[in-house]
Amino acid sequence: MAEEHGPVSAAKVAILNIEAIKTVLGNRWEKLEPLVGAFFEAAIQSSFKPGDAYFKTGDLGYIVIYRDLSIEQMQAKCADLSRDVSRRLFGEEGIEVAVRNVVGPIDRGLLKAYQHMAMAIDRSLELHGDETVVFASEDISADAAATRLEFNFTQHQERRFHCSESNLSFAYRPIWDCSSRVILTYLCQPIPPGGVDSAVLRTTGFGSVSTGDADCALLDRTILAHCVKRIEKLHHDSVHLMLGVPLHFSTLSRARPWGMFNDVYRHIPPDILREIVFVVFGLDGVPNNELVQQLGKLSNARHLFCVTEPDNTVAGRFADVRAHAVGMEFPRTHEREKSVLDSVKSLAGDARANGHKSFVLGVTNTSRAVNAMAAGVRYLEGPAIHPVVADPRCVLMHDLEDLYVSKTG
Repeated sequence: MAEEHGPVSAAKVAILNIEAIKTVLGNRWEKLEPLVGAFFEAAIQSSFKPGDAYFKTGDLGYIVIYRDLSIEQMQAKCADLSRDVSRRLFGEEGIEVAVRNVVGPIDRGLLKAYQHMAMAIDRSLELHGDETVVFASEDISADAAATRLEFNFTQHQERRFHCSESNLSFAYRPIWDCSSRVILTYLCQPIPPGGVDSAVLRTTGFGSVSTGDADCALLDRTILAHCVKRIEKLHHDSVHLMLGVPLHFSTLSRARPWGMFNDVYRHIPPDILREIVFVVFGLDGVPNNELVQQLGKLSNARHLFCVTEPDNTVAGRFADVRAHAVGMEFPRTHEREKSVLDSVKSLAGDARANGHKSFVLGVTNTSRAVNAMAAGVRYLEGPAIHPVVADPRCVLMHDLEDLYVSKTG
């Protein structure tokens, strides 16, 4: 080996819903299990170059090591491998297969400790890797996959990531309805490969790109398509949740970006559309008449959240806007805390006067949450409310007492 230390890319690849597959296949599972494992291993080996390796870790679970790939390349390869194997093995059965990939760098020194290498790599990936759940039916066209985005976050614009939208993974930010004491809505958060540490993810704002309105629309369309697929899968399991789709205002207000986005939007079935919350941001400086005109393009949507800036008045700008709720993001820093809390009070009052609910995103501590609730804000999101989740599966009962429980994990 050329290097004893230094990073090498590794991944855990595992099918999540083994028990569901066994149930569907019934008595056939005993005969099929060895075949499934053999096919999975053959697919992994066919992607190898000299020096790559894999280890089996339980039912249809593997640790894979690609010595010469970047983390971004590794993530894309694992996603392609997961989709290909799932389609070939279970496509004809009509089984929705979820494959968990955890990708990250490990030290080459671990590869020399052969006695407990798999266990050491497993532990390292769980601590430091980036998780993605891939479904067989999620596919990205070749022309879209070739588009490179300069990805950033609205509250961390100094951090840039270069990737295609096919390499994005997704997490979900729970939104608490503090009036009904329930978490029913999860805001979809795109994450670039190699991504962001958990501390940053909790206060990132919205995912965006800096390479033009068309690329912003491409990102918006990718998130929407992902959420549509996720809701379809939830319906298959008889689960009904609301998924929030972030949406740049420029995607609505520019002809070409809107056309790109509308290619997906106009084909969404009504039963799926009513469980999507469009969270429109980038509204700073947009006058009332422009808001009414452009937001009208989402007239078929049942739920629409509008994100305004903390220092902007809501009273006149949103008076005629057809929206479910109007709200703001808390800034990352706690400078001018009193001024920000005054903005929250003003926003809640103006929204109520216009017939809108109000929301606040990025709530970082219990004090901010309690002040927002006292002001009449209905929807709250942030690390002080509930941690980000990888796979929303149910409606959660959530009460005031839960704000005082440790929010780790």
